[in-house]
Amino acid sequence: VRIFGLFQDVTAEQHAKVELERSRILLEEMSALSGVGGWEYDSASQKILWSKETRRIHDVDDAFEPTPESLRALFAPGALEIQEASVLRATTTGLPSACEYDCVTAKGRTIRIRNVCRVEQSEGQVTRLVGTVQDITRERELERTLGRTESLLKDISQLTGVGGWEVTLPSGNPIWTSQVRRIFEADDSFEPTHEAFLKLLPPEALE
Repeated sequence: VRIFGLFQDVTAEQHAKVELERSRILLEEMSALSGVGGWEYDSASQKILWSKETRRIHDVDDAFEPTPESLRALFAPGALEIQEASVLRATTTGLPSACEYDCVTAKGRTIRIRNVCRVEQSEGQVTRLVGTVQDITRERELERTLGRTESLLKDISQLTGVGGWEVTLPSGNPIWTSQVRRIFEADDSFEPTHEAFLKLLPPEALE
């Protein structure tokens, strides 16, 4: 009776697996910190894959299977058409395409999504779509709040006749509000440099 066996050095393969797992963990950590999730669609298998961060953004667990049918429930009215148009631009031009739309998460939260789609091709045929999604709800809320604040300050300035100005450092470039321009009867083309401002003052104001 003879027993035969084989040995194979798989050190390199095991090292590659370890490095791949490290890269995967690092990528997930970076994704969580940045709030950017990833997705992909394989045209051959017609499978949609979501990263852990993408699932977190949409409030779904690991059991959720992203299919064209299940994803429809996560789009706010009109959002699906926006996303489909973005994908069409990417597949038609071969260039990355970005869009924004409202999404309703599995927990019923309405959020604002920025979606970027990129196409992978082989021999002129689309083989895969890959992209990123980011929850920009807070960013858009801050922009709206800032816009309302600026509008309110403008109204107060007009009612009180008080204008504001500021100087940015280290450039020293002055910025005037519209009310200050009205006071000095200067239009939007006027550059309020130090020299130009001095010309607007009477001689006694310079003493």
